Amino acid sequence: MMLSKQPSLPEWSEAHAVLDMADLVRREGNRVYSSSALAEGLYQSMLCGLTVSFLRGGNVCAMKAHDLDVTVSLHEAAIEQDDGIERNSPVKMIVSVSYMKGSAETLATWHRHLCLYRQSIRIAPRETVTA
Repeated sequence: MMLSKQPSLPEWSEAHAVLDMADLVRREGNRVYSSSALAEGLYQSMLCGLTVSFLRGGNVCAMKAHDLDVTVSLHEAAIEQDDGIERNSPVKMIVSVSYMKGSAETLATWHRHLCLYRQSIRIAPRETVTA
């Protein structure tokens, strides 16, 4: 019996998962209004049981669920320009994640869950409402 070779998946990255999840929750989630978050200059959005906190500028700063509690810090770093690759920006985003609850595996599970959610809303049939 000969097994067909499966295409390899791209390497999973914590940074990519955090930014992808934050983007999806910001776009598709429900805004959560709490006086404590607003007092700290944050806004929050929730999707599928995951609450993501954003700074005023829109950068993600925390993610929380029943099995996950992470603090996220973002900063920009210059990209070496002598590598021969043409880039859109001279800087790249560096993502640092600190776990209070959960682990990288928990984050990966949440990322897969939200990717499946995104896929389901893309392929869901759109009903046309006529008045």
